[in-house]
Amino acid sequence: MSPLVERLLGEQKPDGGWNCFESDVSSFDSTLGVLEGFVEFNARRGPDARVDDAVDRALEYMYSRNLFRGLRSGEPVQEYYLFFTYPNRHNYHVLRILDLIRSSGSAPDPRAAEAIEIIRSRRGEDGRWLHEGTMRGRTPFLLEERGEPGRWTTLVATRVLNWWDAAQAAA
Repeated sequence: MSPLVERLLGEQKPDGGWNCFESDVSSFDSTLGVLEGFVEFNARRGPDARVDDAVDRALEYMYSRNLFRGLRSGEPVQEYYLFFTYPNRHNYHVLRILDLIRSSGSAPDPRAAEAIEIIRSRRGEDGRWLHEGTMRGRTPFLLEERGEPGRWTTLVATRVLNWWDAAQAAA
């Protein structure tokens, strides 16, 4: 197994996620990055029981917080978790985690329903989603203008909702 995967498996927090800072509490942002790496690792190398278990524990951490809420307060941890930006950088948002879960082959979890409704509520009358901005960082050229229909956001939101709706119809 990759030394990096071994290290990350050893750094998983008791609550199921990861944090890049010295903390006993996980972070949505840090956990997303590790999950993206683990999903890609399994896609390239084949399923690994230890990685699968770590992914399951991390998803439980996220789902237990409805994908964006603080455990104690019940409030959104960060407002930007509810805004769909592109390009993706280190920042977390509910559309990004749901697309990752979809791409991993996992079934939707009912605890994602609130996040799904947030995504659904942002759909414009023309069936598209607006580009809500670009996070700070070097951007050599803009692919989309803030406030205009976003091709990337529309693509990702459409495939997430199709995945969700197909699972609901099959249930």
